[in-house]
Amino acid sequence: MRIKGITKGLNFPVISILDATAQAACDVGAKRALVLGTTVTMNSTVYTDTLYDYGIDTFPKLPDAEINSLGKLIDHDLYQGRIDSAMDQIVGLCKNYVRNGSDVVCLACTELPLAFPQQVDSKCFEVQGITFVNTTVAHVDAALALALAD
Repeated sequence: MRIKGITKGLNFPVISILDATAQAACDVGAKRALVLGTTVTMNSTVYTDTLYDYGIDTFPKLPDAEINSLGKLIDHDLYQGRIDSAMDQIVGLCKNYVRNGSDVVCLACTELPLAFPQQVDSKCFEVQGITFVNTTVAHVDAALALALAD
């Protein structure tokens, strides 16, 4: 959330998870994104603003009840390794919003991809017709690409 202030005046590259996420969404042809994450992330506009800069619209802020429910899933289940019903809960939430192939869901919290153990190392993946972007993997891939370019 403070990337612009932190990087101001630096003379070396800093890879932003926001830009890496937006680029990954572009790479799969996204036109609209649903951003899922912690309460702080979902109440912030940093992902929305960055995605918009890349030509991707975002869904409106989710209702507080859904944000709180997702926060509990992150804090109480995923954080403690209880993933048994997490994927179904996340996919169920996404199905309320995602309607077509140009919609993506950005998993903007390190715990959320744990709900998809078969895909935890994938930058982009599809489950039940929904395309997901794992923001952590997108960030690492962007850093690796920069390191290998030198």
